[in-house]
Amino acid sequence: MTRRLTNCGQLAATASGASRARPVLTKLLKDLSAGDVLVVVRIDRLARSVSHLLDVIEDLKKRGVHFRSLRDPIDTSTPQGMFSWQVLGAVGQLERALIAE
Repeated sequence: MTRRLTNCGQLAATASGASRARPVLTKLLKDLSAGDVLVVVRIDRLARSVSHLLDVIEDLKKRGVHFRSLRDPIDTSTPQGMFSWQVLGAVGQLERALIAE
């Protein structure tokens, strides 16, 4: 299902960058459905760590929702974007391993 540009919205929320409580983002992620594309300006606007980003993108992928970052080479609807996502997965594994040390 493709939604017309006129149905797209822009969300803005003010919250501390350190806070994990992000109700606007939580609602947005919940409302996405198969065929939708979540577009962000930068990946750091979506997640606070690589592992969190990977969790969010994996959840979107399972639900049939694509992800696109305008400033980063990630667009899960393209082979190149999927490659970038997989590289981020490797970075996330490294991040978790370093934290565990």
